[in-house]
Amino acid sequence: MIDLASPGQLAATEAKSRFSRIETLGRESLDRMRTLLGLLRSTDRGAREPRPTLEQLDALLAAARDAGRSVDLEFEGERRPLGAGVELAAYRTLQHALAVVGGAGDRPTRIRVRYLPDRLELEVRGSRARGGAASAALMAARERVLAFGGSFSTDTPSDGLQIVRARLPAVPAHA
Repeated sequence: MIDLASPGQLAATEAKSRFSRIETLGRESLDRMRTLLGLLRSTDRGAREPRPTLEQLDALLAAARDAGRSVDLEFEGERRPLGAGVELAAYRTLQHALAVVGGAGDRPTRIRVRYLPDRLELEVRGSRARGGAASAALMAARERVLAFGGSFSTDTPSDGLQIVRARLPAVPAHA
């Protein structure tokens, strides 16, 4: 990366190409570091519960429903296991979004999980929650998604809805 970043006279296309390569190498390095940290953390996990994945999403939604919330879930695309980090990030993002987006009665919270060949898209839509806890939950979800090279956005249309969207790269489970 240092060689790629060295100064000199470069054409705009060459500079763009170099910076693109630097970004790719940087992301690959961060992914390797996350994997290594995950391995290091796993050796001292003891009797703690395994990290949740999208397979445990039904339990998360059942808890929300038991608390009196109305939640609808929709899957699109071919469901498949993804890398452990992506699965955890997706689960936690939905968990944080449920803390921010409410649903009751005739206006349930709607969750859409969309599997695409190169990414996983999450959308949570429902009544807007306010306050410090909601802001903290959104910030936690955003940081988790961005740490994996994904994108995160929120929208609050005038009709009182809160929409949380996240895109995560679809890293296969075997990668």
